[in-house]
Amino acid sequence: MIPLWLVVAVVGVAFPARLETPAAVRTAARVAHEVADRLYAERLEVAPDELLEMRAACAQAAASGLPDETRADALACAADLGEPVAPFFSDASPVVRAAAVAMLAPFPDEAARLRLLATVDDTDPGVAAAALAALCADDAVRTLREVAPERVRALASDRSIDPGHAAQIKLCTAKKR
Repeated sequence: MIPLWLVVAVVGVAFPARLETPAAVRTAARVAHEVADRLYAERLEVAPDELLEMRAACAQAAASGLPDETRADALACAADLGEPVAPFFSDASPVVRAAAVAMLAPFPDEAARLRLLATVDDTDPGVAAAALAALCADDAVRTLREVAPERVRALASDRSIDPGHAAQIKLCTAKKR
């Protein structure tokens, strides 16, 4: 948890219109995560227009020329404040695409599920595995009907993917169609 004085200091002074360094993005992402809770934002007296300015600054940083990991942090910042992550599914960076998948993954609705299904065919195995893992965790039986068995087996056996994703993919490989 971020100390209250840090949030008050950052939000109270004014959120920067542009986030130009990794340190600024990391700080903004932490603040955005806290103030994303509207009750917390009200308690800190953060006005809705200030939240929109914060969202815009984070979204701009996510689409900027900053390093990929920093852009992924900026995307998390923007998403916490309500920015859609869907446009980042086609980002050139696998790190940013994987971050977009991670933000869309918990409890996907139908539209999110369709995006995740399309992302299972991503050229980067880490991004594809993140999408498949989210689908398997949500509904393994349905996922097995919707994803080619060869793709599930290929990603399940890929040693380069995140071990957490591999464990979630095993939810699909243990099920029968």
